[in-house]
Amino acid sequence: MFIDIHVIQPLPSSNVNRDETGSPKTALYGGVRRHRVSSQSWKRATRETFADFVSEEYLGTRTKRAIELVAKEIVQLDPEAAERAVVLAEGVFKPLDLGMEAVTETDGDGEEKAKELKTLFFLSKTQV
Repeated sequence: MFIDIHVIQPLPSSNVNRDETGSPKTALYGGVRRHRVSSQSWKRATRETFADFVSEEYLGTRTKRAIELVAKEIVQLDPEAAERAVVLAEGVFKPLDLGMEAVTETDGDGEEKAKELKTLFFLSKTQV
């Protein structure tokens, strides 16, 4: 089931959303330059608000790190599969041809290498 929500909301003049240079986003509307909130900003706020109203078991995750999510679930279900969990998780996404790329993150303990999907992917808890 998919739920598609469309939101139209007037706002008072404020700097709710800024562009990559830090300037407030604007649009010409009714012959007047007005502040504008991007659709991406509204969508993110809407997605985050679901956590306040929906049980965690029904929430999904929107991420490029779906391989990591599935690998962690594999390990949780079968700790003996820990060494091959990432390979198994990659096998889940390979037929979808979404493309994968290696990423390296540095944290306090050193570097960690992982693979990310090249496309954002949405998974429910049940799908993971």
